[in-house]
Amino acid sequence: MLRGVLLAGLASLVLAGGAQARAVPFGFLGVTADGPLTTGAPRPAEFALMQRHGVELLRIGIEWNVVEPAPGVLRWAGTDALVTAAAQHGMDVLPTIAWTPRWAAAHPGVRTSPPDDDATYGRFAAEAVRRYGPGGAFWREHPEVKPRPIRMWQVWNEPNQAVYGWSDQPFAPGYVALLRAARAAIKGVDPRAQIVLAGLVGPSSGHDLNTIYAAHGRGLFDMADLHPFAIKPEGVLRIVRQARHAMNRHGDRDTPLSITELTWPAAAGKRTVRRYGFEVDEQTQASDLRSALDQLLAQRRSLRLEHVMWYTWITASPAGVGDAFDYSGLRALLPDGQVVDRPALAVYASVARRIER
Repeated sequence: MLRGVLLAGLASLVLAGGAQARAVPFGFLGVTADGPLTTGAPRPAEFALMQRHGVELLRIGIEWNVVEPAPGVLRWAGTDALVTAAAQHGMDVLPTIAWTPRWAAAHPGVRTSPPDDDATYGRFAAEAVRRYGPGGAFWREHPEVKPRPIRMWQVWNEPNQAVYGWSDQPFAPGYVALLRAARAAIKGVDPRAQIVLAGLVGPSSGHDLNTIYAAHGRGLFDMADLHPFAIKPEGVLRIVRQARHAMNRHGDRDTPLSITELTWPAAAGKRTVRRYGFEVDEQTQASDLRSALDQLLAQRRSLRLEHVMWYTWITASPAGVGDAFDYSGLRALLPDGQVVDRPALAVYASVARRIER
């Protein structure tokens, strides 16, 4: 009898251990949703494929200029559709709130203009939390969707460069002021919300983090974020290590770090209007993804790395001349309407199977 009790106890321990056998927390692997995934109605088949291939976190853009084209006029339909599809397929969502509407911009007509009044951005961010956060209006309006309240909110995108991020350079003083206003507004609605720093792009990220700290940004974010584009996977790791060093030096050793855009566009040999220096062919895209994920996973704990997200799930390959990033998707929408997998998708899925089960 005692032997049977002991065996039953051991079996329960084994089962409990198996339930906790994941190598990473839920949401470690994700992708960005843009391009064909966000134009028109969401493609249910694509979300089902994402789920099957191990995507657990979806980064979406909440484009302020689209959602609030005039003061107080809120058009959430596009965001509602993405949040619905993600929830139905078991994914968490990380929204990036960016792009100032003309009526709120410091420089009307400049796409990357900061807001004229940081509190206006804060009020909009708070409206997003009221809609999609715990007990939010979206979940009440859609009882058919099992609630997955959004608890992470990213304040802006790539402010350390002017073309796609923040028109006013140097960026740190203005961005930190925006971050302070956004944090207060978001936490005022959901005190347990996690504030994610805007993704800092490129090899200067460690230096740019230092400028954020110099502008008194410490304590205003709960997670730092990088877009560590580099020619080789070793360069990605170097950028992440430099950022981690900057955080540790400024007393943020326990603050986690994420990568929300990791990519190598498979644009080698393609005609493009803009190139970035890290374009590759499709096979190299796949091998670089595997190498980068292996290296990042090996140092995940020492780097306090919380998420790694590929940019992007699906892109539309242009019939003529396009941007190099038009070839970054794990899947490609071809000019004839056919959708094909790039080799990198199989790599992504194999890594997900290895670490998520």
